[in-house]
Amino acid sequence: MSGLKDIVMERIKQHHKIENLQNVSKAIEWMITIPAIWSDSARQFMREAAEGAGIQHDRLRLVLEPEAASLFCRQQNIILTDSGTRQQFAEGQKYVVADLGGGTIDICVHEITENGNLKELYRATGEDAGGTKVNAQFECFLASLFGREVVDDLQKTCYERFITQMMDFEERKKTFKGTERNVKIRLDPILMKRFETKSGKKIQNAIQESDFSTKVKYDDDSGRMTFETSVIEAFYNGSVHSIITKVQTIIEECADDELKTILLVGGYAESQYLRNKVREAFPTLDLVLVEDAKLAVIKGSVMMGLEEKSIVQRRSRFTYGFSVTIPFIEGVHPEPTTKFSNALRQTNWNKLNQRK
Repeated sequence: MSGLKDIVMERIKQHHKIENLQNVSKAIEWMITIPAIWSDSARQFMREAAEGAGIQHDRLRLVLEPEAASLFCRQQNIILTDSGTRQQFAEGQKYVVADLGGGTIDICVHEITENGNLKELYRATGEDAGGTKVNAQFECFLASLFGREVVDDLQKTCYERFITQMMDFEERKKTFKGTERNVKIRLDPILMKRFETKSGKKIQNAIQESDFSTKVKYDDDSGRMTFETSVIEAFYNGSVHSIITKVQTIIEECADDELKTILLVGGYAESQYLRNKVREAFPTLDLVLVEDAKLAVIKGSVMMGLEEKSIVQRRSRFTYGFSVTIPFIEGVHPEPTTKFSNALRQTNWNKLNQRK
């Protein structure tokens, strides 16, 4: 957190040409976004980490990511994916907002109230089923070819190249639609040579010995691996299933709200394949997007810092019962029939006398 703060302050210094940041830092309000599904202990940890980096307690706000995204989208011309038309959310609009990030998914239900404020109708739910789960499946595919120990070793010894390889897969993931006959992904040639050296197998031989022998091919000349579409779809299955299941549960539990719209935000929402699967699962609902979906959270958090109060109602994380036991009153309540009831009646009577 301290390193992140230093980067931000240096950017401010360069952009505004400020030499002394001491006074400026005291005027900055820090908006730190967090997943809505985080526990209270995780939120407290983030707060303590920020304060440990030198951020003052009264200049720090933790912002729930789906709320920030929803606030940003309320004033934007959202895009209806079926018709391609653009429109803004109107007062009284109720919708499911799915913040689909890299690590986590946060899904909740909001309503636009008067003055453009937000009301939470269903508390955020979600899990670790974001876009990185798809990347992890691609990594598992490499491990199935060369062995988990080889992949783990190269993550340490060729870290930069391994990260670059995963970023290349990330870019291809965004454009994958599921309608292609096959998918080609560029593989880092030096990384592939290291794979071969460490595992003692040629890539073609590793493929032939795997379960993907008829579905995956590698071309040495181009350095590209060709996948059948079904293989890439399998990388998505777990993540997509989690998202659709969560949304379906929310819609069923909010039947009285007559939800007709799903708003997708977050970097993972840019995936064409994911959007197609959500549309197939909920054909009667409007699926809407916003430009720069991956920036909706960060822009919305800035808006929250500039507005005094935008969230007018939230759902409580927990509910608590109320004490309804009253002391026994002779002649009013039924007479006890057991020794236990007699003892309980005497205890309550004694408590009543002590209060008097």
